[in-house]
Amino acid sequence: MCAALVDRTEMESLRIEKDRLLTDLKNAQQGFVSIAATVRDLANVIERQINLADPTIGLLAVNQISTYIIGICRARGWAIADNVRHLLPDKYKDPDKQNFSLEDRGTSYRTADHNDPAALLEELSKIPEEMLENLEANAIISGHQLVKKVKNIFEHIAPKRKIQLEGMPDLRESIATRHPWEKRPTKFGSALIELGKEFVSLGEWVNTFPTPPEVEDKYIDGTMTWVSILKNWHNIKYSLTDFEWIQRDMYRIHQSKHGAAVKDKVETTLCRQCSKLDREKYLASDFVEMEWDFTSRSHWRCPECHGEDGVLRGLTREQCGDIAIQTCPYCHHHLNWEQGLSPIESRSIEIQSNLPILIDFLNYLKELPRKLTYERKVKLGVDLSSKA
Repeated sequence: MCAALVDRTEMESLRIEKDRLLTDLKNAQQGFVSIAATVRDLANVIERQINLADPTIGLLAVNQISTYIIGICRARGWAIADNVRHLLPDKYKDPDKQNFSLEDRGTSYRTADHNDPAALLEELSKIPEEMLENLEANAIISGHQLVKKVKNIFEHIAPKRKIQLEGMPDLRESIATRHPWEKRPTKFGSALIELGKEFVSLGEWVNTFPTPPEVEDKYIDGTMTWVSILKNWHNIKYSLTDFEWIQRDMYRIHQSKHGAAVKDKVETTLCRQCSKLDREKYLASDFVEMEWDFTSRSHWRCPECHGEDGVLRGLTREQCGDIAIQTCPYCHHHLNWEQGLSPIESRSIEIQSNLPILIDFLNYLKELPRKLTYERKVKLGVDLSSKA
């Protein structure tokens, strides 16, 4: 009984000493020796607590003491956590952690001397998730800001050094669409601009006879569907217009994804005879571009071989077979993989449901401005009759 009492007394003293050392560590100045001595004293206290089976320590081994102290420091947001492992004798270090220890790499890393950032990043990556979960709020905020800073630095330098980062744009050299003529006004473009101006004017006119909020939404579905169709028309990455995609998808249903991909290939302005497309790594000179020639059958002619035929380019199997939705938009029935609607099938439903902009506008005319306009004519007619 006396021995147990002595042990409990010593354990209580060790806990007090441990708290004092942690306070000293928190308030320690930049002097390296005092920090190192405090860390070693703290490790000695924890080792004694382990020998006494102090329940506040838990099932901790002596060679886990460095990891234990690091966890305490990181939970409090102390910078010394990054240096603890290098201030303790080997007996306090977990052998499983030695493969990323800066000390084992022969690096004299100190808090004020970041000589090996790669090794430091590797060590930081080994921090257990549970330790991060127990960090204080200020440590989480500062840690998050640090991670964002490092991320921004890496994303800035990676493209310059041709390093492909996960989730970043492909580093393959981009190939811009060729524009063989300078930008200039055209009759066709001007006509479309005039059409757009008239639509703007029409929109302003509608705003002079605004629809009540209760019925406003029912007039816009067709209009916004046409807006999306027009956007796709001049999106050169969309490959085909919506209506062409519908035709291609019908072919896919009756034939196959492969068949739909190669149906009606587009002829490009790359010379079929002179362009070399079978290399593993292409050179800029492999792509021979044809020039405009109205006298040519294709309206293009190669400046080298004077040929008229361009390289043919089809779609991909993925473009013709991707699955977009797995739930029916009407009854919400869940569709299996074979039943799932392709992107253009779901687009077809949207177009079919919302396209009749003319009907929407005629309904609007009948319900609002036309009634108001003819009301004026009735009043005007009565007034004119009285003056006849």
